[in-house]
Amino acid sequence: MKKNLDRHNLPFTVLADENFEYFNKYDVERSYGKLFSAIIFKVHRFFLAGIKGYLPVQFKGYVDIVPVDVLINEEGIVEDVYYGESDIADHMPFEKVKLFSQA
Repeated sequence: MKKNLDRHNLPFTVLADENFEYFNKYDVERSYGKLFSAIIFKVHRFFLAGIKGYLPVQFKGYVDIVPVDVLINEEGIVEDVYYGESDIADHMPFEKVKLFSQA
């Protein structure tokens, strides 16, 4: 499902799978263990994000999905995929996403 996030001034499109349809199709991991690991070991990141105003106004989907970050170019070709390993806060490095968006 394509999300319109223009209000965030993003230089790229963000896609989401709120109904878990594609995540399920491609066996994306769900793990409460990795959720609790993030809560315990990365609580400071969540706290700092909250202070900066990054609080979800409306939450949809699942909280236990291990991240899968996919960079898809303008031709629809997958350029890079990052599978979270340690916990639900494990994402592709932002600098990599930024460089991709500027290409």
